[in-house]
Amino acid sequence: MCDDLNQVKQYLDNLEKMRKSLCDELHQVKQDLDNSENTRQSWHDELKQVQYYLAKSEMDRMDIEEELRGTNEALNRVLRERAMILSKFPQIREHLYWTQPTVGTVRVEASRETSDYGEPSTIFLVFTFPDGIQMRHFLASGKQYTGGRFRGRLSSDHEGQLLCRMLKAAFRRGLMFILGKK
Repeated sequence: MCDDLNQVKQYLDNLEKMRKSLCDELHQVKQDLDNSENTRQSWHDELKQVQYYLAKSEMDRMDIEEELRGTNEALNRVLRERAMILSKFPQIREHLYWTQPTVGTVRVEASRETSDYGEPSTIFLVFTFPDGIQMRHFLASGKQYTGGRFRGRLSSDHEGQLLCRMLKAAFRRGLMFILGKK
């Protein structure tokens, strides 16, 4: 009977060890489940953020595309008007090509202040022209002129960035343009 009692005791001890082992494994599974839920939630949050940025960039793309269509229409209208003027007044042909000196430089600087989105709030354009002699397209060709440094300021929204690119392209081509106060 003592042997039977020892066997039962040993069996109960083994059962207790198995119960503890199973409880430990269950606890580990719960921790793994919590960790996977946290990971799933963080991925879900990241997916929501990516979807937001994707929708915002798509809206910006559509805005820029619409703006480009408007710009192309305005450019076509100006080209038609120019062709009409040239056909009616051929004597002013050589005076329509105003150019600026091609040896100038343009520098683009972003302000140190940032907007709510972390982007610079203002774009500064610095145009520098050295002293020189006016070319044949100017009214006083052959006359000397004094160079200078001119600053322009644009907002850093997508319209300001687009205008900045357009001004830099016009400057590189030597085209004349006028910057206003607004």
